[in-house]
Amino acid sequence: MEKKSSIKAFTDVLDYDMVKNNWNTPGLWHGTPPMAPVNTGYSEAVADLKRNLLVKTNQSNQASKIPEFLEWIKSLWKAVKYENFIFSFRNTLVAQAYDNLCKEFSQWEWQFRKEILSWQKEAELEILNSDIGSDIQNWSTLVEPKKIEVSEKIASEEGKIKVKLTNYYKGKDQNVNMIEKYKTDFLKSISNLATEVKNAANNKLDYVLNLKKSSKQVQDIQSEYRGRIEEEVMKLLKACKDKDKLSDEQLTDEFEKMWTEATKHVSGLKERDIAASILNQLRKNFSNRNVNENFQQIRDLKQFGKDPFKTTRDHLDSLWDKAGAVIWRRGDLQNFAESVIESCTR
Repeated sequence: MEKKSSIKAFTDVLDYDMVKNNWNTPGLWHGTPPMAPVNTGYSEAVADLKRNLLVKTNQSNQASKIPEFLEWIKSLWKAVKYENFIFSFRNTLVAQAYDNLCKEFSQWEWQFRKEILSWQKEAELEILNSDIGSDIQNWSTLVEPKKIEVSEKIASEEGKIKVKLTNYYKGKDQNVNMIEKYKTDFLKSISNLATEVKNAANNKLDYVLNLKKSSKQVQDIQSEYRGRIEEEVMKLLKACKDKDKLSDEQLTDEFEKMWTEATKHVSGLKERDIAASILNQLRKNFSNRNVNENFQQIRDLKQFGKDPFKTTRDHLDSLWDKAGAVIWRRGDLQNFAESVIESCTR
């Protein structure tokens, strides 16, 4: 790029503002885990970055949708994590040739995902809107043909990308002969991409089928109990006609008795144990060994938070801090904890 006369400044290569586009995200923990508090600056920096990314996306000339934006962010994050071997290239020509191929491959990958995603949305709507009778056991016939169809479509798209890669290596103007050894890596990436997309599509189809089954079961339950209640109401009307004229209070009592009897077997939604779900999720998310050991000792989160929070020496990191807390620092730590709790509960 240094030989191109049209490039005069860094911003000619990359849309970058030295004032607005510098992001420094602090660490998640303010201190040493597991007892360290969460750094509030981390959340603020991440929120600021997200907000500016959305603003930048809205300012772009190309139309962008949320799924596309998420896919671009995932691709960017993968590039940041894995594409650090470019520094091993011996000269800039090899690096440039590899970079050009990566750009082409990114376009092929995005087109591949976009094609399958469009097909997947149509398949989901078709499954949700289909009506093949009341036998739920036969509904698997909705998904199995779709899985076969998506497998064939993915295989077709995979073949197209491989053909594009082969044709790319046949070119003579991009120094592709210098990156011949990386062709196998790209072929493996294509196969891995096809497997990833196939698994995601199959899981989504299964989810949509389960959603349709659940909706049908809810409708059946509603229809069943609606019929029972209507039958009891008709019986009550007939019984009231055969009796002498009843007052409003008597009619209300008769209706309440009928309603109680008709709805006593109606099964409601199963109550979910929110505390247990949160505890299980915390155990999964925290990889710190000491934190996991503490979580394993907890049986029920509902037993926590009933009394005011009190700081102890265990909330400090070092032995020196623990010794100092005995003498004078525990009051400051307690005041700090109370101020944090108060600010979070406003």
